[in-house]
Amino acid sequence: MKPKSKNHLNRIRDRKRRGVECVEVALTLPLLLIAAFSTIQISHRWHVEKMLKIATFEAVKAGAASGGDADAAISTFHSYCDAFDIKDATLGINRDKFGNAWTGRILSARGSAPARSNRLAIPIALPLSASLSGGRVFHRKEGL
Repeated sequence: MKPKSKNHLNRIRDRKRRGVECVEVALTLPLLLIAAFSTIQISHRWHVEKMLKIATFEAVKAGAASGGDADAAISTFHSYCDAFDIKDATLGINRDKFGNAWTGRILSARGSAPARSNRLAIPIALPLSASLSGGRVFHRKEGL
């Protein structure tokens, strides 16, 4: 009987190693995908909130400008939201304060949007809050 060569033993060891590698990939790939998709989703959410804050700031700035009012603020807010592709956004302002503001008065507004209509279409969705907020923005009323 002829002894088996070393090459034959290496082939058997290689087959076993390939099986171990498949198990390692099967265990780690889902974790890596969850981490990647979560990072993408959180980054996108942060980006949309920052764009919402910019839209809110520009709206308050337009409303606080000399001759500006609540309608100018709302129009500016919606034009920025359209440009940033933020869907169903709302601007929370007090129309009376914008309309009757004197020079030097501090005006404020809060922009918000539903998270469901502004999220990415990815297979894994994190259970985050239902709304996006641009925060409260303040600006001083300008005048002549």
